[in-house]
Order: sequence, then C-alpha cells, then structure tokens
Amino acid sequence: MVKTKGKVWLVGAGPGDPGLLTVKGERVLKNADLVLYDNLVGKGIVSLIPPFAEVLFVGKSAGNHTMPQEAINHILLENALLGKQVVRLKGGDPFLFGRGGEELEGLAEAGVAFEVVPGVSSPLAVPTYFGIPVTHRDCCSAVHIITAHGKAGAKPIEWEALVRAGGTFIFLMGSAALDEISVNLIKAGMPKHTQAAILERGTTARQKKALSTLENIVCEAKQAGIAAPALIIVGEVCAYAHKFSWIEQKPLRAVRIAVTRPRKRSAALSAALAEAGAEVVEIPVIAMRPRENIPALDRFFEELRCPSPSEEAKGDGIWLAFTSPWGVEVFFDQLRKKRLDIRALAKIRFAAIGQTTAAGLEARGIIVDLVPEHFSGADLAQALKDVVKAGECVLLPRSSIGSEELCVELGMAGIKYLDIPVYDTVPEHFYNQALGDTLCEDLDWIAFTSRSTVENFAQIFGCEKMIGKKALCIGEQTAKAAEEYGMETLIAENATVAAMIARLEKYVSGGN
Repeated sequence: MVKTKGKVWLVGAGPGDPGLLTVKGERVLKNADLVLYDNLVGKGIVSLIPPFAEVLFVGKSAGNHTMPQEAINHILLENALLGKQVVRLKGGDPFLFGRGGEELEGLAEAGVAFEVVPGVSSPLAVPTYFGIPVTHRDCCSAVHIITAHGKAGAKPIEWEALVRAGGTFIFLMGSAALDEISVNLIKAGMPKHTQAAILERGTTARQKKALSTLENIVCEAKQAGIAAPALIIVGEVCAYAHKFSWIEQKPLRAVRIAVTRPRKRSAALSAALAEAGAEVVEIPVIAMRPRENIPALDRFFEELRCPSPSEEAKGDGIWLAFTSPWGVEVFFDQLRKKRLDIRALAKIRFAAIGQTTAAGLEARGIIVDLVPEHFSGADLAQALKDVVKAGECVLLPRSSIGSEELCVELGMAGIKYLDIPVYDTVPEHFYNQALGDTLCEDLDWIAFTSRSTVENFAQIFGCEKMIGKKALCIGEQTAKAAEEYGMETLIAENATVAAMIARLEKYVSGGN
C-alpha cells in the first residue's frame, strides 16, 4: 500500500464570527483528519470541524498555556509524517502575531508539505463590528498594529517614534496593559483628549466596548467590566463608533444560539438567525438514514408502472401526504431509482404539513394541493378529513418515529391510510465528546425543530446540560419535550423558521 503524504494547513479562523471564515478555510477544515484549535476560534467555527476528525484544544491565554508551543510544533510534524491531513486552526490570521512562522519552521526543515490560508484579522474586523473605521480621510491615513505582549527580551515599544508617526494605533493582547499604554502615549506627547476604545470579544454575541479619551479609558474600561480577549484602539477614528455602529441595530446581536437540526437541514435556520445578528453554533443532534428496502413503496411504484385492470387511471384516488422535507427527498430518490418521474404521479394529489415541505415538492415540479393553516400532525389530519373522499387512500412516506396523532386522527375519521416508514431518524454521532461539551457551553438558547432533536440532545450531552436552559421550539409537541427536561420554552406561532425567529426577536426586544 502506498503511504499517503501528509500535509499541514495553517488556517486563519478570523475573529470569531463564523461568517468571516474564508471559503477556502472552511473547505480545508471539512477535510481534516486532525484539527488543533485555539481558544480564540469562535464556537460557530469549531462546530464546523467534521465529526470524524481527531480534535485537540491547544489554546493559550495570559499565564495559562494548555500546551507549550514546542509540543504543538511536534504534534504538527509527527502527524503529517504519519500521512494525516492536519489543520492548525488559529484565531485571526496565522501570520499576524499568531506564531504561524514558528510552527512552519520545523515543517519546512523536515520537508513536510504545508499551506497557509489567510484569515480575516481581528485588528481590522473587530473595530468594524463596533462602527470604527481604522482609517478615514478626514482624520487618519495610517494604521499601526502593535502587540502589547511580546516575547521575553523583545525590543520595547518606542513610544515617542510611534506618536510622531501618527495615525490609528491598534494594540493586541493588551487589556492587562491598558493603563501602561495610555500613560506611555501621553508621556510621549499624545494629547490626553485623543479618542480611545477597548473592544472585547468583537464579532461575537459577547462583544462589548468602552469608549472614552486616552486619559479616561482605563476608568471607563473598569466600569464596563472589560476583560481579555480585547484589543485597544487609539485615534480620532474612535469617535465614529457613535455614528457608524451597525451590529447594535440587529435584534439578536447579543444572542448565542445552538441549532440542532441535521447538518443538511440547518442552513436556512442558521442563516436567518445570523442575519438577525445572533451568533450561531451548529450542533446537529439527529441524522436521517434512508431505508434501503421499502416494500410498500416498491408495490406502490409497481402499480404506477403497471396499473391493475380495475383502475381507471394510474394513481386515481390517492393522496400523498408528506410531513417533512426528508420524506420528500427519500420518496423522489426511490422514484428515480425505479426509473419513474413526475409523469407517473399525474393523477395523484399532494399534501404537505408546512411550507418548507411544500417547497421541497415544488422544487421537484409538484404544486401542492393542500397545506394546513397551522403546521402540525393534527392540523394536517383535519385538513385531509375535509377533502379526502370515501374510498380514497392517504399514503404517508415519513419517519419511522413519526407522530401517532396523524394516524390516529385519520383512523378515527374512517380514512384509509398507509403509513410508510421511508427513513430512520438516528442520533448524530459525536466522535469527540469533549468537543461536543465545549460547543454546549455558554449558550443563551437552543433551537429545537422536533421532539427527536430534544431527546437526542439529552441522549448525547446529558440532561443536566438542559435544566434551566432556554429552548426556542418550533411547536407545542417540541416544547412539551423540552419542558420534560426542565427547560424554559418559547414556542413559534407557526411551525416555520421565519416564525421561530420572529418569536425570539419579539421576546428579546421585550428586554428578556
């Protein structure tokens, strides 16, 4: 067997907002065998690490290094030599005070292949999220980025030369040295009334700021409770924060929320939450597994292909009622495998439990005949009772653990139906439990879109992580499940992504 050549990628994760991870960075991350990540990497980005990858947390903070730099360098080299695809995921940009150069030296000497994926750098991105342009032609045309936490024995900052140069000064890793920085700048000749700011955890739901003058910024920072990680920005551009602030206008700007939908179905909810300003952490707890053998569906397709002599037309008297986009996907995949297309469904009528499921059908060329006003199994059953005629049959291609209420209601109404399990809903597998636990920390909300997402979350992470937490639920049955685990619940007025977000926005805007 030919041994696969290993490679190391230094990937800049940006300042925290997962939307700022580059397209290339995400692609590289999703193909990693091993990921080493820092504590400055946003949780939303950590959640993109593939479940099959080995994960190591190697974060550093002042006075607390999880792993010495030499050990990190050794792990990168050792695993690349074993043939692994290794991603070193670093906050911000790997080459801007990120020790990226140090980590590449051993790889270069050993002849190991490596690549650097630049990241959005915090000194440029973080001020933007507070409405501070680092340059503006009316007051500043230069930017200086300075580390306030250099290597032992490094040359000290030449404060007088810095002040003479002018422009905007951005200090990284300097929250503990704020007093020293302000004093030295004033001593070097910078006016006391120069605008200054200290910005904590920019681009995340936990971002906060202190704005003042160089003379008073230390006092303002203490009053605001600013702590590391934070960057300091000094210059007249700070005055624009009051005028250009934009993230503070978003309704969910201070909300960190987990989305528990399957990986393939999380995009719409995650994107809508992010657009509203929330920091989204994707923690998929369920996966859809299509069934390979579905005899009832095979018989149905065979009847479509070769109708019995007693039938007036193929599919006459049949309703297909779908309760999820997954059911739609599996049904049409099976239809295609039987070498049939939508022409075979010409006489069949279609029902969908909600607009999302209906959209899945319309994407496949089917205009839905029936969607209930409220999106639940009981409402779908009631809507079907009003239109299904005597002798007609309702087919239900759905999950093997679909709600009983739909079938019970149809049965009580005397409607003939056939429940066809076409897929199984199973817990998502987290290969690295510690990573999963990390993602669950410090959440404001957990969004659940089905009872199974609630139950699987409890099974994977433990009931104790749910007690007293807030759950945003798509419907009453989902909320009931969350309440059984001791969660506070907020229920969408309708079972749609838009309704979930509207309900959360209304709740948060009320000061909750």
